[in-house]
Amino acid sequence: MEVVDLLGKNISEYRIGIRGKKLYIPIAFFLIDVCMTNEWMLARSKEPTLEQLSFRLQCVRALLGKYGQAALCPGPMRYCDRASKPVRTSHGGHITVTGNRRRTCAHCRRSKTPVACRKCNVSLHIHSFEDFHNK
Repeated sequence: MEVVDLLGKNISEYRIGIRGKKLYIPIAFFLIDVCMTNEWMLARSKEPTLEQLSFRLQCVRALLGKYGQAALCPGPMRYCDRASKPVRTSHGGHITVTGNRRRTCAHCRRSKTPVACRKCNVSLHIHSFEDFHNK
């Protein structure tokens, strides 16, 4: 019973706080917590001063270093969504088309608009069109 209580105490310190409508989501994250805590306890047998938070950070950094991807383009994500910078800032072929499905403006992200740029394939307000293609 001591091991179960110790495991519960260690999991509660750095629990992954995620909630989901589907039952399997919290169960999956609980299993990840159990695995991380068990691995931390095993690592502590070799290095007794290892803290759980630093161990978790090391694991996450190792996973991101192996499987993570660099950002497609630096800066705010609103400019990186669909149009890459070379396409967006080129000075030819940017034509407004209307009658499309209403989508969120790629520049201001506040409201939806039926106007889009044919070359970039992003929705833009008329007043945002020039700003988006110059930045």
